[in-house]
Amino acid sequence: LASLQKHILNVLYSISVPERSGPNHALLSKAVRPLRQSTVWELLQSLAMQGITNQPTDPEYYIALGEIYVNRGLPGQAREVFEKALSLDPDNRAAAQWLRLL
Repeated sequence: LASLQKHILNVLYSISVPERSGPNHALLSKAVRPLRQSTVWELLQSLAMQGITNQPTDPEYYIALGEIYVNRGLPGQAREVFEKALSLDPDNRAAAQWLRLL
């Protein structure tokens, strides 16, 4: 379940972020564009939070949630979850890089 949840999170995130690319990115991005500002981000946030609930020691879910918060314009909340990811994995380069950007 956790790997499926991570896969869904990655797919939805990839079609919600304009910089991402993939074989079906243009088609999927166009299909979800009307939903991008609300529904998709809320779904992504919910999936990341469920991942945290189910696997609270997995920093990947905290990083995903932080990226979602950044994209939703919530830098304070993003900082908190990136810090939590680093507390779980002090060598996590993604979390450290995001914190430097904030």
